[in-house]
Amino acid sequence: MPRIPSLMRAAVLSQFGGPQVLQVLDNVGVPQCRPHEVLVRVAAAAVNPLDCRLRAGYGGELYRPQFPLVLGRDLSGEVVAMGSSAQNFVIGTQVFGSIPPASSQGTHAEYVAVPEAHLAEKPSNLSHEEASAISFGALAAWRALFLTGRLAKGDRVLVVGSSSSVGRAAAQLAVAKGCEVVLTRYPCKCFAVTKGKMARCVVCGEHDSKCNDNEEFGSFDVALDTVGSKHSLRHAITLLRRGSGRYITLHGRLPIHVGKNGLLWGGLGAAFDNTRMKALHCACDEIGYRWAMMRHDAHAFAEIVKLVQDGLLDAKTGWTLPLEDVSRAHVLVEGEKTGTGKVVLKLKA
Repeated sequence: MPRIPSLMRAAVLSQFGGPQVLQVLDNVGVPQCRPHEVLVRVAAAAVNPLDCRLRAGYGGELYRPQFPLVLGRDLSGEVVAMGSSAQNFVIGTQVFGSIPPASSQGTHAEYVAVPEAHLAEKPSNLSHEEASAISFGALAAWRALFLTGRLAKGDRVLVVGSSSSVGRAAAQLAVAKGCEVVLTRYPCKCFAVTKGKMARCVVCGEHDSKCNDNEEFGSFDVALDTVGSKHSLRHAITLLRRGSGRYITLHGRLPIHVGKNGLLWGGLGAAFDNTRMKALHCACDEIGYRWAMMRHDAHAFAEIVKLVQDGLLDAKTGWTLPLEDVSRAHVLVEGEKTGTGKVVLKLKA
């Protein structure tokens, strides 16, 4: 049985602000497992754009009462303790996965308690750094494409923002489903997203007319927008098939509404906002408009794990930094200076 200390190092957020507000402390209490959880000694944890947005105050009224927060959603590491009802793993199992989006005790720490349903055994062909970069982005992409977008074999898929981890995962998931995929990226050079032969990547500037040309691309059944700008919205909608095309954005306004107005009024405001946008785009553009909401999905995670094991889904890592450089990691992610891969914090030698 591994010795578990009472205190650990963690990157702690006690106020909203820039990257400099993050503090790496060595006296944070090690979390206790609930019955259905396991305690994981974290070897590596990715830094997602969501971490930067939360740090800056996104959904502030929802998260402020939970200060101090530990950010981070993705992880890879080793099971070192188990809750009374946990039975999927044994002590010493190498695992990877992600924690719930609203959790206040994240993965940018030496230890984290995780519902065992959110974890799977780490494939032996992946390093902890590689494994830690997969789950959150892949789950967001899976739910956006298959649950929200009702993606089917043979559909044509447009992914706007191929440089993101969600965009990369979406391309691989769609290719594995048997879809034709086109990716656009603003404005940097492109990179290989998949070994499959049914995906291609196009570099688009914000005022590049070819990227809104139906003759160049044809029409698409599903467009996944990972960028969330006015330009990316118009770009995606222009290329969707009229009458049946589905536009899915990862930038729904539910957390913003809830962050400003609380769960009740914020939820009602978000529902009204979503209904208004659906009606507007149905009437004006003849397409379906939908927000994708990220949450854990056991079926989706099982599919993702199988694709990872089969070599059909991976995540590209960029910078690997120690936990003490968490502020720098946020600067890199916010400045999109990560190259073509995720920024990962390494916690265990």
